[in-house]
Amino acid sequence: MDNEYLNTNEDKILVDLIHNESFQLHINQELISIHRRYIQLTRTFNLMMDKIKLQIIGVLFQSLAVMYPVYILLCDTSSNTLSFVSSVISVYILALILSLIVYDIGELYKTKCNEIYHSLTNTTWYNWNISNRKLYLIIQASLQQPAHLRIGINHELDRSHLLKFLRLIYTLSTAAYHLTRKRN
Repeated sequence: MDNEYLNTNEDKILVDLIHNESFQLHINQELISIHRRYIQLTRTFNLMMDKIKLQIIGVLFQSLAVMYPVYILLCDTSSNTLSFVSSVISVYILALILSLIVYDIGELYKTKCNEIYHSLTNTTWYNWNISNRKLYLIIQASLQQPAHLRIGINHELDRSHLLKFLRLIYTLSTAAYHLTRKRN
């Protein structure tokens, strides 16, 4: 996301660039376009969250993924038919895959927002005029907040929380497996 107008060559003279109106106008336009990209990205992800009701569906997928170890623990699988067990396993795998997709959406949003923030942070701002510097600081302050998508009450969607979620499922599955072995 490096921007050709925001970064300049070292051989240009600083004083000439500060007083160059066309250069400063390009800087102003590029800063505004970066901020517009960030706003558009945020709107797109928020619209997607609203359209597919991700806050509710994400919790449903998580619940389905966690319910399978509980099913193993509570039900006697030896007396059930094979088709019922296979359907429960397929629902479990589907819920787990959809949970992974939900977490990847959150990670994608976080990554894109970080790319915009870092591209803005890594620019050479010292050859800009005062008004562009002020605009730069305002935009940088608005982008400085960490970007997260959330489901449920306050559960963030990113890879670190995905690993915690998978650890929970693994722990529940292992506990259910060992408890059913002791019962049989």
